[in-house]
Amino acid sequence: MQLAFVSPGCAICCQILSVFGIVFLVALGLLFNAEVEELTGSTEDPVNPKEVGHACFLAAAIYAGFFFCCSCQQFVRKADARRARRLSDGAQIARWFSALPVCTRFLIEATGVLTLVCGLHLLPGHYMALYWQPVMRQFQLWRIVTNFLVTGLTIGGVIHMVLLYRHSLALEKEEYGGRTADYAWFIMFCMILMTCLSWFTSTPVLSDGLLLSLVTLWSLHRADQIVNFFLGIQFPARYLPYAMMTMDFLFIGGFPYAAFYGWMSAQAYYYLSVDLPSQGGLNYIPTPQLVYRVFGQVRRNDPHAPNARMASTNNPIPQRPGGGNFWGQGRRLG
Repeated sequence: MQLAFVSPGCAICCQILSVFGIVFLVALGLLFNAEVEELTGSTEDPVNPKEVGHACFLAAAIYAGFFFCCSCQQFVRKADARRARRLSDGAQIARWFSALPVCTRFLIEATGVLTLVCGLHLLPGHYMALYWQPVMRQFQLWRIVTNFLVTGLTIGGVIHMVLLYRHSLALEKEEYGGRTADYAWFIMFCMILMTCLSWFTSTPVLSDGLLLSLVTLWSLHRADQIVNFFLGIQFPARYLPYAMMTMDFLFIGGFPYAAFYGWMSAQAYYYLSVDLPSQGGLNYIPTPQLVYRVFGQVRRNDPHAPNARMASTNNPIPQRPGGGNFWGQGRRLG
């Protein structure tokens, strides 16, 4: 229902005229009530000045009603503008969030929701931690995943979320642009390896490890990029994981197993899938075909990929008329 039916300009003009009318009529009513001689002394003046004064007061009250209505119209229009601005801001936030890459959006959403649920005590935090006894005996398998997605509802937790967002977004848009399945496999590989390592130290929460794995892979791809750290300290990105582990050690007062496991996992992934193949070796941890199917993608070097079939169709290998491949004319060496 549209409550604002007076334009802003008309409302302002009506308010100004109402103020002048109220002031003039109230003053005139007071003068008539006081039977000032200049207004009541002649024969042409009203016989009953007090009734005229009351009529002036009534007219002033009508003007006051107009002033109140126009003020309400102004208030309604401002409220509508604020509501539209909030809806616009909310729509912008929704568009920004929906535009995030799949894996980054999942990490931010899941970490934010679980952190709020545990921080507000809607669920006990220990239900999200990785304790092997309830996992093995009571089949509480969700703990294997949720312990990576819980942080504290503190300033440190906010910093954790910001770093998670920045580094995950950079990796998924740049190094893994168009390769969501490969990026998801990197995250899964690190989570599997960290889960296995946590068995030996009974580390219940590995969210710092997941963050360190992303930071480590990000820094390996940008080894010489200068980054800003605590108190404006600058150094090459290759040292960023070590600086973060040092900060964790100083703040928690003990060895940061979770962060160390994250660093180890990312280093292992980078060596086996990037460094070793670039030196002529094999990729010992290729992305499983099942992961590609989940994300609706195909391995880039898969001969069954549509692009590969198109390339082979557009650029067929020339063949001899009698069959077999044509390798060109031979050239004698020497």
